[in-house]
Amino acid sequence: MRWPDRADSQMRVALLALLLAAMAVTGCAAPWQQSSSVQPTPTPQFAGGEPVLPQLQVLYRDAPLPGADISGTEQSWPLAGFDSANTNASPASAPHGVVRWLFQTPGPVLASPVVAAGIALVSGGDGTLYAVDMRSGTLRWRAPLGDTLVAGTPAVADGTVYVAARDHGLEALDLVTGRPIWTVDTRAPVRAPPLADGSLLFVEAGANTLLCLDRRTGAEYWQFKSEDALANFWPTQGQPAVTSADGGLVFVALGASTELNALSLRTGRKVWEQTVESRMVGAPVFDDQLGLVAVATWSGQLDVMDAQTGTARWHVDIPGAGTIGAGLSAGSALGGDTFFLADYAGDVLALDAHSGARKWTYHGVGAIVVTPIVRLANGAAAEVYIADQRGNLVALNGATGAQEWRIYLGELRAAPVLAAGGLFVGSAGDHGLFALR
Repeated sequence: MRWPDRADSQMRVALLALLLAAMAVTGCAAPWQQSSSVQPTPTPQFAGGEPVLPQLQVLYRDAPLPGADISGTEQSWPLAGFDSANTNASPASAPHGVVRWLFQTPGPVLASPVVAAGIALVSGGDGTLYAVDMRSGTLRWRAPLGDTLVAGTPAVADGTVYVAARDHGLEALDLVTGRPIWTVDTRAPVRAPPLADGSLLFVEAGANTLLCLDRRTGAEYWQFKSEDALANFWPTQGQPAVTSADGGLVFVALGASTELNALSLRTGRKVWEQTVESRMVGAPVFDDQLGLVAVATWSGQLDVMDAQTGTARWHVDIPGAGTIGAGLSAGSALGGDTFFLADYAGDVLALDAHSGARKWTYHGVGAIVVTPIVRLANGAAAEVYIADQRGNLVALNGATGAQEWRIYLGELRAAPVLAAGGLFVGSAGDHGLFALR
């Protein structure tokens, strides 16, 4: 009999250790689906003219161009900003401000609904997502999200609902039944609505992370972290804007950052950055025809930049910008060639998209903390809908700013959405989702 030599013994010990480690992993698998098992590619030295820090820009594999565009129609509003450019502008027919139905929720509705395939989806303020028939207001299904503080506005694409869940994750649900399809651990709380674009899904987690995922599986393509945002500070609350033009760009403002980043859609590498005066609010707005991207700031500015280079086009301060009690809590809407902003003072401003020149101002009575919503007719802003904290939903003429109608719906902290000739409005004061015709 031959005694094993020292090398054989060491090899057997190593193999045994590997076997035990594999058994431990199998027996203690986490409930979350892993976002990616692909090894990161080597990090280049520079992107966007500055050094790339490997821990901030991780590329697992190149993302494909999104393919078919996902945006709203006259009958649907499937994304938080209506489309991947965040215009918040729909070609739906005009509602008249008359309540059709109210779906009561257990808690206050603090996030905007979305509407797709005849279903309105709304967070009930109790950690549950409710699917409501958009015509009758009856419940279709409900799905527990596990956390009342997660982002309540989902995204819908091709019969699948994407929504933040369980404090630090994202869940895909079947739109018809509400049954789970997959879940991904985002490793930080999600407070911003996800954005679906073609085959891709963009999710902002915590204060400093943007994830690009495969929409069908949840597998991760890349992640980006801004060196300008603290990882544990202000949570990101506005979704990015995405365009496939010029090879594909993603515009993102993370956390309390004062730096707008334009990233390569394929790799997540920085293409350019631009600094603004104070932290950004709401979501960036992109316009392909005008070639611009716009961001609003907390202290009361709207900054408009060239989408390809980041070069400043124009800048506007709202009345009282930078003073106590003045400022913005939400981003802008873009209807035709006009930007619309609403501020803490209750004022609504219409600004020329080419120059920033003011077209009109509406003086409201309550603080406005949500983005205006625009109804388009022949490519121009026909009406603008404003929800204020005093509970007023107001319809304004898009060309003049004149009030067309007003209705009281309880304290309003979520922007309405427009689909199928109706407005769907979540009420914090009256704990429910209103449908207006």
